[in-house]
Amino acid sequence: MTIKQSIMLVIGGFVALLGINTFVGLSASQKLGGLLDYISGPAWNAADGAMEGQIGLEAQIIALQKLYHSENSFSQLESQLNDAIAMENEALTRMKASGLMSATTVSTLNQQLENYHRTRTALINKLQTGQSAAAEYAQLNNQLDQLLAFIGDMEAEADAKVESETGNVHSLQTSAHAKLVGAFIISIFMAIVFFVFASRMILQPLARVTDNLRELGSGSGDLTARLSGENTTTEVGRLAFAFNRFVEKLQSLINQAQSSNHNLTAASVQITESIAQTAKGCETQLHEISQVARAVDTISHTLDQVVNAAVGANRASADAVSTTGAGNRVVASAQEGVDQVVQEVDNASQVISALVADSHNIGSMLEVIRSIAEQTNLLALNAAIEAARAGETGRGFAVVADEVRSLASRTQESTKAIETIINNLTQGSNKAVEVMAGAQQKALVIKERIASTSTAFSNIVTAVNQIQHMNSQIENASEEEKHSMQQITSSMQTILQHARNNVDVGEQASHSREHLEREIHKLDSLLNQFRT
Repeated sequence: MTIKQSIMLVIGGFVALLGINTFVGLSASQKLGGLLDYISGPAWNAADGAMEGQIGLEAQIIALQKLYHSENSFSQLESQLNDAIAMENEALTRMKASGLMSATTVSTLNQQLENYHRTRTALINKLQTGQSAAAEYAQLNNQLDQLLAFIGDMEAEADAKVESETGNVHSLQTSAHAKLVGAFIISIFMAIVFFVFASRMILQPLARVTDNLRELGSGSGDLTARLSGENTTTEVGRLAFAFNRFVEKLQSLINQAQSSNHNLTAASVQITESIAQTAKGCETQLHEISQVARAVDTISHTLDQVVNAAVGANRASADAVSTTGAGNRVVASAQEGVDQVVQEVDNASQVISALVADSHNIGSMLEVIRSIAEQTNLLALNAAIEAARAGETGRGFAVVADEVRSLASRTQESTKAIETIINNLTQGSNKAVEVMAGAQQKALVIKERIASTSTAFSNIVTAVNQIQHMNSQIENASEEEKHSMQQITSSMQTILQHARNNVDVGEQASHSREHLEREIHKLDSLLNQFRT
């Protein structure tokens, strides 16, 4: 029998034992689960429903007794009575739905409940209307006693079924325990049998092969030795056959390795000469690259100075632009001020011209006033003459005429004084107009000069902006050159580092070459241990 067949037989036996144990456990578990479901389901609903139904009925009779004896009003007891009725309906419905009672028992219970409900409704109606309800009350108590006794019998019957099934649970537990113990004992016995069988069919042949391999491995490296017992019917025979083929392959590889080791020794000598030449070239390259790196570093410092100078020139150009811009703004502000002065002088000239025109108008009005005053004076003189002719009768009128003539005289004098003032004002206004005209001409000349100055400042700003733009271009070009030189410097440093790394690699290669020579000698010593 092969090892595979032996292992399959052992596995099959364990699977059979596992199946038996599983079947026994599941069978007991299913039976026990069914009993527990029955106890916690229908049986419990029947017993518990009967008990809670009795509690609900007793709570109703307590509320109805209080209502009958007028201890409380219906409104006070309505909530308590409704809760008791709901509790009765829910519990008895659950009890009837359990399915443990016969149809005759359920029918009898429904009939008694119907009679009780009818009497309860009649009692409540009469108590609410104030009618005598002694007969209904006595009938209700009688029906309730019968109903409670009937429900009590049903509860006792349900409890008996629960206790009976509980005893079955204990019996089932005892039976399942005995079956599991028996299956465990059988499993232990079968395990011992399988272990003995596996030891004889699997472990002993492997031990013989192991002994042969140990004898082969503890020898002097003779690759010509082979395992005995080659065949293709058992795994151990196939293992010996495969191992012998492996040793043959290993023998061939060792022969090739010895040949390659001789070639590797010759190549190691050539590598040694090449490494020496490479190391010398790397040292020369490192020296030349170091000189180039120093030259690039000098150019980079020079470019830094150029960039700093360009930045300073650009900053000075910016200051010049700022200063000329400020001067241009001052000139523009002065030009605006002169424009305002010219405008104000023009406005003042117009006002004074209007004042001169008004003075001429006032003179015309004074002529009219003077003429009116002269006529008034003549009229007053005529009135005084007429009053003198009238004698005593015209004396009062004469006094008035004298006052009018006096007023007319003062009016003429005031008119002359006003005329003198108006003439002086007109002359002053004419002079002011002439002065304003001269000031306006001078302001226009100043405006033209300021405009020329503004144009000059604008030209200066344009020139300075061009200088600043050129400085910016110089700065940007210098920055680009600086950046390029930095990249060149970085590249040169990288190249320099690579050159140093090459030198280090050359030294490491030299050390590796020495190590390789030592390893080649070791490998040659190891290969010589095998007899091929």
